[in-house]
Amino acid sequence: VLFVIRVAGTVVAPCVVGSVEFAAARFGTRLVLVRGHCGCGAVTATVEALRGPSPAQSPGLQAIVDRIRPVVAPLLRSAPGEETAALVARAVRANSRRTVARLHEESAVLAGLVEREGLAIVGAEYDLETGVVDFFDGVPAGDAAVETEVPGLFIVPSSLDLSAAELELVALERREYRLRESFAGLSGYDYVLIDCPPALG
Repeated sequence: VLFVIRVAGTVVAPCVVGSVEFAAARFGTRLVLVRGHCGCGAVTATVEALRGPSPAQSPGLQAIVDRIRPVVAPLLRSAPGEETAALVARAVRANSRRTVARLHEESAVLAGLVEREGLAIVGAEYDLETGVVDFFDGVPAGDAAVETEVPGLFIVPSSLDLSAAELELVALERREYRLRESFAGLSGYDYVLIDCPPALG
């Protein structure tokens, strides 16, 4: 069953959480896709509001900007001279990741379905020009593992997205637990080797 919930800026509000809970609990939805899109207007408005004086927003739009602000502010502090388009591109992804995290954290219903029934809450970005959807978050480590030519040896390949991971992690809640959470529920392996020390800067 496809259950579509549209909200500007992919922000989390109680009605959004309730809608996702309804879809997952009532209809058995097993994939929640938090899909931002390139050049998101709500994220752009937040960047503009934080960078300097901007036209007064309507109360409704201001409420959306206020929900995105905690994501954009750390990114802006980490690279104050960054061009707006590049900052918006990073902020769109960071915002989707934050929404994924908040759905996990703010809903006992969803957290229970993730743990007991395999519900996946995944972040992605839609490219309006190409139509490509890039899945970049929320995929369990076991699902990302690729078998090698060595029997019994699996790897999780790297990604170009990792080059921006440190800056995006700055804006995420519970960022210190991301690695542990990505391995939650992983089974069938005797050892898990990490080829570099996890770090946040």
